[in-house]
Amino acid sequence: MIEFSAPKPETAKEKSAPGPGAFGVIQSAALFCQNPTGMLLRDQAKYGDVVRYRAGSKVVHLISHPDHVEHVLLGNNRNYRKFSPHALLKQEMGEGLLLNDGDSWFKQRRLMQPAFHARHFETLSQSILQGTADMLKRWRVQFRDGEQIDIEAEMAKLVRLTIGQTLFSTDLHKEIEAVVNTNGGKFGLLLGNLPGTAQHRRFQRAVRQLDKVIYGVIRQRRQASQQEWPLDILSMMMSVQDKDTNEGMDDKQLRDELVTLLIAGYDTTSRTLTWAFYSLAGNPAAERRFHHELNRVLDDRAPAYPDLSGLSYTSLVVLETMRLLPPNSIIGRQAVADDKIGGYHISAGSIVALSQYLTHRHASCWDDSEVFEPERFSEDGSAGRHRFAYFPFGGGPRQCIGKGIAMMNIPLALAAIAQQYQLRLVPDHTVKFGIEVTLYPRGGLPMTLHSRQGK
Repeated sequence: MIEFSAPKPETAKEKSAPGPGAFGVIQSAALFCQNPTGMLLRDQAKYGDVVRYRAGSKVVHLISHPDHVEHVLLGNNRNYRKFSPHALLKQEMGEGLLLNDGDSWFKQRRLMQPAFHARHFETLSQSILQGTADMLKRWRVQFRDGEQIDIEAEMAKLVRLTIGQTLFSTDLHKEIEAVVNTNGGKFGLLLGNLPGTAQHRRFQRAVRQLDKVIYGVIRQRRQASQQEWPLDILSMMMSVQDKDTNEGMDDKQLRDELVTLLIAGYDTTSRTLTWAFYSLAGNPAAERRFHHELNRVLDDRAPAYPDLSGLSYTSLVVLETMRLLPPNSIIGRQAVADDKIGGYHISAGSIVALSQYLTHRHASCWDDSEVFEPERFSEDGSAGRHRFAYFPFGGGPRQCIGKGIAMMNIPLALAAIAQQYQLRLVPDHTVKFGIEVTLYPRGGLPMTLHSRQGK
């Protein structure tokens, strides 16, 4: 568990950022539970780009200006170690890249990087393409035209069925579902999962079952010759060696990295697909241009990896979706030593919360920021924009290692689904946002399904 250092008494040279008082902190926390995006926008508008929350010895700073994000993630990144408030994430992911830090993280990142080279992407794309094709076959049997579905649940099911294949050629959807269900439906935020409770015991059993499968696959892979290994992420990770020691990863590190990729990839991929259909349904002009590209590039055949270069507007739709509704809406860092951000004192041990949801709307970089406009990410639209105005995959040395795979899988799945179906919003349904590690629609996202065959 992270221990917070008590802030030093302020001197005349140490200027604290503005923020709510003790009662205001309680109000902000309560509002965050009910309406997290509303709370973020409200406090930024009220206090500015650096907002200070203090409860006893604990201090959190909410950061939203791109200059300040760059300072934390790049300019002074060595002063900010990884922080997650979710107590049991470590039990799920161990020493995987997401939670690892320091020299150990650097060595592990360097060791894993070759496994995520673009030369592997065409092979890795087969899992999402086949999984999406199977899902569409099921939809044609299960749902009538115009019938209502929960697109969030459907996208979660799709990713559960495909991510294990991408990582190590194994169907893991039952094991992933068991872990998800013991967490109240979300990876990572385990508020009710206190040690000794029945829920915690169920969670531990689910993780043990997941580990049993993963360690079994690793063991089988080690017993086979390398020529027999399938082309997946596990094989690629097992093939690499540290250039200084000539050592590869042991079984525990392979397990931790696979679970980390499962958790991070499952939530972000399924949520981005969910929000993309939501965004397109609410923006007919963008949807028409998107459909026109699908018709022009694909005609009547299913998309394949080589089509990505022609599906440029589809990729812009994904980028704009992650701007307005970033799956990772807040990431955390902890200050190692005292620092200053925006002229305000940041005490050692305090938490810095960087909000993609706020930065992706910041007036210094985005005009009409609440408008869904994929053209923002065209070459002309992006010219001159602050490098940290947009960071859905993080930034600096710790940028998500799976960014390339995500930006392959999501556009391909989106194109394959939208080629056959148009999704419409359910009238009078109000989407309520929640943040539990990722941004999600509370209670799911009902939409109606309409065939595009012949269009």
